[in-house]
Amino acid sequence: MTSTTAAIGTVVRAGRALAAAGLTDMVWGHAAVRDPEGRGVWMKAAGWGFEEADADRVVLVAGDGEVLEGDGPRHIEYPIHTEIMAAREDVGCVVHTHAPALSAFASLDEPTGFETVRDLAAVLVTHEHPDHLDLDRLPRLLRDNPRARLIVDPGSAQRLAQAGIDHHTAIPGQTLDHGTPIEVLGGDHAVIHPDLPAVANNGYHFQDMVLHPGDAFDAPSGDVKLLLLPTGGPWMKPSDGIDFMRALEPELVVPIHQAGLAPVHRQLHYQLFQALAPQRTQIEILEHGASFTC
Repeated sequence: MTSTTAAIGTVVRAGRALAAAGLTDMVWGHAAVRDPEGRGVWMKAAGWGFEEADADRVVLVAGDGEVLEGDGPRHIEYPIHTEIMAAREDVGCVVHTHAPALSAFASLDEPTGFETVRDLAAVLVTHEHPDHLDLDRLPRLLRDNPRARLIVDPGSAQRLAQAGIDHHTAIPGQTLDHGTPIEVLGGDHAVIHPDLPAVANNGYHFQDMVLHPGDAFDAPSGDVKLLLLPTGGPWMKPSDGIDFMRALEPELVVPIHQAGLAPVHRQLHYQLFQALAPQRTQIEILEHGASFTC
């Protein structure tokens, strides 16, 4: 038996096991096995259920989606498998299913992220990029926090006006009052590339306490106790974040803006922050979705 034949057989057996476990959802869901020659992943062709997949219905899919071997179209969700395996060399198989319990839960349309937060006085948005301004989830957050004031940068204000969402526009140089003074910083998002259009960016400094700089490194006029420090993005290098942290010398740093990094790079950036932080600065690394009180 060749290594390729073994990989195909593993896909078929995985499908049979998933079907026996009741994890079928008509033709959706798939298990993928890393190609032993490094060409991509083996997975069942689209249009077949787990229990229907045999060796003739398994295809080799490259990282760019091209079907290299086998007959039949690939599933459009192939990146679930190829991207995980590209990021994790130790992973040999990835499974995607529509478990009945999870499908039922998803149909309830219950929030599971930041929109579950309650008792907010204000919601501050730094800029209009979709990883900061989520127009799909923001309305639910505002609906369940009717006393919260939505404060945004000028670029986000245009998008919110188009969506019909009430908001207050803040510009750099202003000081807002929400029980504690909030200094509005910045003006421009850090440059990703000179050929790309610039967008506005607000940083928010809760006076002498917390600083969220958005996607830029603009320093406030006062001290910073807690710095929410961007960790990675197409607009920054780790050294940019380290230099910003050293210039401010906060008591505490919580890394943010890290979700786009592969896990190995995320840990590398954290280690650099810890190794090169000022002596008085503590680095607190939080799990995704965790609450934190200082």
